[in-house]
Amino acid sequence: MNRSDLFAGGIRPHLYCLPIPKREQHRIALVEAACSGDKRFFLGTDSAPHLIEEKESSCGCAGVYNSPNALPTYIAIFEQNDALDKLNRFASLNGPEFYNLKPNNEEIEFVKRSSPASFDDLQVGSSRVKTFAPPFPLFWSAK
Repeated sequence: MNRSDLFAGGIRPHLYCLPIPKREQHRIALVEAACSGDKRFFLGTDSAPHLIEEKESSCGCAGVYNSPNALPTYIAIFEQNDALDKLNRFASLNGPEFYNLKPNNEEIEFVKRSSPASFDDLQVGSSRVKTFAPPFPLFWSAK
């Protein structure tokens, strides 16, 4: 997403996060960097679930809840940029290498489905946490 998405038709509290999304040119530059294969770039997710009433208050919490669909979103972006062959390094190897750690030896396999996945909001007691949905359908899911 970019800054325009956050302010389209008014403030969209469920897209509010810190740092605030930047201009479209910056989003494009981040995608290009991530998909470049350059080992200096690696995945770092930061899912921040907040109850809907906390997001939609006069002083809303910053953060986006993306845990259920973070990896399928990354896969879709790498696929859109013809860079699926660079995804494993970005997601699994560049980070540990940067920090001089051994990479995790567990694997997750994703498959492409014929229909898009849906991601429900997370029920928390009598409230909910809104799940981030990218502006495109997600066809990838864990096997």
